[in-house]
Amino acid sequence: MVQAEMDLNAANQKLNDFQNITSKQEINQANLDVTKAFIGLKNSEKELADLLSENPEKIQALKSVVFNQLVLVKAKEAGIEGAKSYVTKMEAALATSESTYENALLVLDAKNKTLQNATLGYENVLQKWFGASVPDDSEYLNLSPKEVYEDLGVDLSGLYDRSTRRLEIEKFKDIANPSSSKLDDWRKSPYDLISLSWLAWHPGLIIGVCETSEIISIGGFCVSREIDDAWILKQNANSDVNKQLSVVKSAKSEITTYQSNLLKSQTDLENVTNELEILKSDLVIAENELSHALDQINIDIEAQELKVKVQNDDLKAVESNVVFVTNKLELTKNLRESEVRKAQVSFDQSKENLKNSKIYAPFDGVLTMAVINEGSSVVAGQIIAQISSFDEMQFEGNVSESDVLLIQEGMSSEIEIDADQSLKVFGEVAHVSPKSLTDQGLITFPIEIPIDIPTDILLKEGMSAVAEVVLYKEIDKVLVPLDSVETSDAISRINVYTNETIEERIVELGGNDDFWVSILSGIEAGDKIVIESALTGTEEFEIDWED
Repeated sequence: MVQAEMDLNAANQKLNDFQNITSKQEINQANLDVTKAFIGLKNSEKELADLLSENPEKIQALKSVVFNQLVLVKAKEAGIEGAKSYVTKMEAALATSESTYENALLVLDAKNKTLQNATLGYENVLQKWFGASVPDDSEYLNLSPKEVYEDLGVDLSGLYDRSTRRLEIEKFKDIANPSSSKLDDWRKSPYDLISLSWLAWHPGLIIGVCETSEIISIGGFCVSREIDDAWILKQNANSDVNKQLSVVKSAKSEITTYQSNLLKSQTDLENVTNELEILKSDLVIAENELSHALDQINIDIEAQELKVKVQNDDLKAVESNVVFVTNKLELTKNLRESEVRKAQVSFDQSKENLKNSKIYAPFDGVLTMAVINEGSSVVAGQIIAQISSFDEMQFEGNVSESDVLLIQEGMSSEIEIDADQSLKVFGEVAHVSPKSLTDQGLITFPIEIPIDIPTDILLKEGMSAVAEVVLYKEIDKVLVPLDSVETSDAISRINVYTNETIEERIVELGGNDDFWVSILSGIEAGDKIVIESALTGTEEFEIDWED
């Protein structure tokens, strides 16, 4: 049997390997070879047809390359003309900027001279009205008139006021001999000496400070106006110089820019010229390739025709190979299937022989009795052993005729084992026999209860047990003693002790077990009920929930 099964598996494996691997690989490879050969032939035929056409694709591509190179050469030649024009433009712009720069330098020189004259004029005016009080210092000439007055400590309006200095003027005239030592006091303040000289001997009007709109008569002087005019003239000349310096700087910057642009444009022109030479060289190469391809076209056609013929022969060869492979695989498949059938017949015969050598029980279990010995012969229908299954056990008992009508299939049951009364198992009533048994005048009815056996409990067949069947169950209900209920005219009442008085309440009753009765409505858990009894007197019961 084992050998036959191994032979069958081996035959099946060979057949499966052949069908799923070997045959598929060989036929797929043969078909792939045909596909490759077919595609190669079609591509070669397409190439041959192209070569035989009036304008082969290869020639078209080379002509396109030549045309594109011509376009690039023309564009680059136009670019060279543009680059040359730009170089000429930059040269002209540079010459113009250099001329502008030279003119700006000439103008700057002239404005510097104007500034020098204005500065000298400002210095002369200060010397004119303040004399030696003005330091011989170029930086001092950058002070405004107001700053000069503050530095000298001069009040110009008082210094050249004839009316307020009348007595000083007369005294100055009396002693106005330069060699007189009496002039020493004035020499200490040279501007006093100068101002008194002007006030003493100038016949015209002299005013220290005047308004802008005030008119001074001919021959008269306004000191502040003359000094301010000289200062303004100097400041304007200085501003012109600064502006011209900006013009010179801008012109110089333009020269630098145009020089850079000219250098770049010259470099660009050189680069474009080099690029044009490269493009012309590429054009010559493309034209040579086109000429060579036109000369070679007939040779290419002959070579391609030969290639098509060879590939056509290759296609026929691989197509013939497909037929050969298919036939070979079919023969191999028939051989493998024949081997499988032969192995299957051998295996079936071995299995039948083995089947006839063994006897099987109708279910799994434990052998509890054997009635024959090893080597004995048996016949069909003969009892040779007894087997018990402990996976499924049931309680079998009897119930009296007074209780049998109360028990229904599916009711829960708790079973107590006599061998160990602490051991309890559970089940549900599965069958109540409709046929009774009579033993010494006692009538009972057989009952069957399948047992739910926990894995940690081992029961044995034939053990004694007592089963209790739950006929009725109330869960989460209020229970009271049945004696506390008084019923008349189908109305049930209970006396409840509340607030030190007895109150009668109507209640709705549920199930009872001849002592306790469940209350569906009328009282609640915690209420105290009153029971009247000749034996016990009046007793209080506190109602609680009962599971």
